[in-house]
Amino acid sequence: MHQLLLLATEIILSIVERVDDPSDLISLAQTCTNLQPIAEAELFKAINVRNGKHAQNLSKVLHSRPERFKHVQRLEATPTRYRWEGIQIMPSLVRKMTNLHELHIESPLCNGAFSHWWVEESEAEYINMFREANGVVGEETPLRNLRRFKYHSHGIGSRFSDILTVLPIFLSRTLSHIHISCIHVSGPIDVPSGYQTPLKTLILEECAIDPSTLHTLLSLPRALNSLYLQESYRASMHDKSTNDNLDETICALRQQKHSLQFLQHICPPGREKQLPSDGPSFSDFLALARLELSCKSRLTKTLEVPHLVPPALGTYCLTDVDFDDDGEWETMITPLQQPGLHLELHRTPQHGDPSPLLFMNRQRAQKIVRIARLMKERRITTTLVTFQKFYYIPPYLFNEEPPAGHVDFESTVFWEEEKKYEKELAEAKHDDDENGEPKVVSEEDSGTVIAAKILAGYQVKTFRSASRGLYRGP
Repeated sequence: MHQLLLLATEIILSIVERVDDPSDLISLAQTCTNLQPIAEAELFKAINVRNGKHAQNLSKVLHSRPERFKHVQRLEATPTRYRWEGIQIMPSLVRKMTNLHELHIESPLCNGAFSHWWVEESEAEYINMFREANGVVGEETPLRNLRRFKYHSHGIGSRFSDILTVLPIFLSRTLSHIHISCIHVSGPIDVPSGYQTPLKTLILEECAIDPSTLHTLLSLPRALNSLYLQESYRASMHDKSTNDNLDETICALRQQKHSLQFLQHICPPGREKQLPSDGPSFSDFLALARLELSCKSRLTKTLEVPHLVPPALGTYCLTDVDFDDDGEWETMITPLQQPGLHLELHRTPQHGDPSPLLFMNRQRAQKIVRIARLMKERRITTTLVTFQKFYYIPPYLFNEEPPAGHVDFESTVFWEEEKKYEKELAEAKHDDDENGEPKVVSEEDSGTVIAAKILAGYQVKTFRSASRGLYRGP
């Protein structure tokens, strides 16, 4: 009989977990005393705090039944503009959420000094919780079950936080995912010798990154899978940059060559330097499958020699591509020789929707057509993606939407359409023009026609990148 009762509970739990509407969960909790704890556990599992009033109400509800604290597994404290009064109580609530798995917090002062509701004491409270959690193993500490942490914060105006301030986050013994923005990743830092963490994903967004400090941070994870280096375009000219110190940067990355599967490098332009032919490369990054580089990144130079390309590379993404620019971006991809590779070209984000105008300019169309034909000979597929609705600068706060991307061109579709077009031309080759002369269509013109035809069918095709929500513009 006892086993049958357990089965009934499991069925109820399975049903409750599939209830999406909070009002339905509240109704279940009010149905009977047996259903109340089950429904409440699901109701408090994920909480979003959008202003100080939300924080105050949450405090009252949780303290009325203290057992509710342990139900909270995912928490967002992301206040909207001008509604921050009272948000400073959140650290005291987080401290009691002993089963918290995911935490996302934002400073309301990231883009201006409108108020003082986010004070540095609040930041210090969060950091102290990490410091406690990093203490003696087995002790009852806050954040001891935290797995994912997203932290958008800096001081008033454009003042970034310091790496020493947030270092306890990187020393966490439980976090597998860290997304942090507006940090000066620079200067010497001391970490315990041999100290290792379970970190799998590290996102440094809108940060100033010194390669030597990055080297220390990357010595901590046992096996990092994904690394996003998104350097600030607003960093001081005196800050060291990963783009200006490529040897040091690759040396730092090599500490994770055994496990790194995804690497993104978005950065300001670097000072031009000749890379040594025997310098560091990605040739022994055996797990690296996807590489996303800005056109400004000098890491693109490491891919110009075929035998230096990561052997497992499946997708190479080049971002900030400007089709009106006759610069170097085309020369960055012409050396690619690896059969089976997929090439993604991400256009620089635009405020409006520039897609309809993309192939109205013959020169723009011919660029992508030349690339598609060249890569066909090498068995490399190509996708062109446009990002629009570029209304905000990163990091994206207050639930701001990042630029939306959609596909404008796919080489596989182009190759198929080109076959059909060649067949149509062959069947119509006996037709003459209005002057009685045989019709002649140049190869470049035919490619432009096909590209425009493809675009007409792509107006509703959306794109979801591996770094969705992280792609940035200049």
